[in-house]
Amino acid sequence: MAVRALLLTSIFLRLAAGDNDLEDSAIAADDECLATIGAVGTERCALNALQLKSATSRDVVLGDPDTNFTKVDRRWAMGTLHGAAVMGYEPPPSAAALGYGYMATTTRYGTNPFTACDMDSGALVEDTDYLSVASAQAMQDLFPGGLGACEPGHCRCGKAGPGTGPDSPTAAMGCGTCGKGRFVRQLPRPYTIWMPEDAEIFTKEYNIVVADVCPAWESQNKPWCPATPSETNSFGAHNHLDFAIVPPQYDNFYFAFTPTECSPEMKARIARMSNCHP
Repeated sequence: MAVRALLLTSIFLRLAAGDNDLEDSAIAADDECLATIGAVGTERCALNALQLKSATSRDVVLGDPDTNFTKVDRRWAMGTLHGAAVMGYEPPPSAAALGYGYMATTTRYGTNPFTACDMDSGALVEDTDYLSVASAQAMQDLFPGGLGACEPGHCRCGKAGPGTGPDSPTAAMGCGTCGKGRFVRQLPRPYTIWMPEDAEIFTKEYNIVVADVCPAWESQNKPWCPATPSETNSFGAHNHLDFAIVPPQYDNFYFAFTPTECSPEMKARIARMSNCHP
């Protein structure tokens, strides 16, 4: 994840005056992603909570270098280590009610030319209908060094370990595995969602492929990425997907999904690109 953070070219952190202890009401008053300026605007300002959350609980300015658009977004300035129940947020939606096996919180980070899964997460899905993701450490906690052996510099080639899969709330999603799912019109925190229910992002089914890992040892990941199977994150979800590529209209919506077999083309790409493939 440290390498991925270097790829963030459109984000600027600034310190703002005022009390760090922001009230929930002040944050909730903000919309989820400038949806009032249209789908393009929401894509531009979708939060990358893993890398962009200000550790100092200050304002975060999100900007696109190709436009004059900037926005002070105070929503993620509160300490996110508090559990969803403590903060009074709604629990994750039911994946089963939507016809899927698992539910995940989501963020995005951008593509990486060399990931923990020994892949280029952009080239992997180029000209396909797949979105590349990093799955939480809990979803791929078996590493060459052993079960849970994900330490700085040693989180490569993760596979799904014991405690993941059909009998667990934690999906088995190691390097080079695939799934399909839909974004759910709900955010981990109760911000206003202006995107209509019939927006394509909520009606279209997306294919995903795991090209990276979200290691739990990084402090900025802890609210989002569980370390071990059956563990939940700060929002009550057992799974987390950090998207390298996102569709238009994306914000930090929940994602209901089911693991699936990768397409023949995706299998061939994984085999050519990575020595970690299952």
